[in-house]
Amino acid sequence: MAMSRDDVKAIFPDATDEQISAILNSHHNDVKAESAAAARTAAEQAQTAYDTALQNLKNVQKQADDSKAEKVDIETRFQQLQQSFDTMKAENAKLQNRATAISAFTTAGIAASQYEPLLEGIVFEDKEKTAALTTSIIAAITAARDAAKGEAKQELIQGTPPPAAGTPPATPEMNYQNAVKSGNIFDIINSADAMAATNS
Repeated sequence: MAMSRDDVKAIFPDATDEQISAILNSHHNDVKAESAAAARTAAEQAQTAYDTALQNLKNVQKQADDSKAEKVDIETRFQQLQQSFDTMKAENAKLQNRATAISAFTTAGIAASQYEPLLEGIVFEDKEKTAALTTSIIAAITAARDAAKGEAKQELIQGTPPPAAGTPPATPEMNYQNAVKSGNIFDIINSADAMAATNS
């Protein structure tokens, strides 16, 4: 609170002008000092409040960043696990379809040497696609095998000379027996194949 010369005169009626001036100067200096101190305190409090608010904001931002990073990490791990699972699922499906295809070939009487080189090209994750390709290949091999048997029978029939007059016609069994008697290994193999083709 500001003090005037009259206020000082009322308190100190016997004071001289110099004394009143000194008292007023001292009083004004004290007031200024108090105001400056109050201003510094207010500024310090405001700075402290600002620093605290800034730190709180940084903490919240860090938590948000950490949370976001953790979320991204979790999503990344989930995607990796999903990819791993999908790969295992596909491999398992192919293994099962491969076993089914092999079983089909074996049941059809097709030798492993014929179907094994084909497996990589016909076994897929898709069960129906694998089955369709397997069935088509079995049909093709079976048709080729049946055609070869038919040609062998025809060649056998055409290659058999007519029987001599008064002798019974030669049969594959008779040819085989004659080949065994002669001991010619090539005749034995050829007559055995002809006999097998005729009986099949």
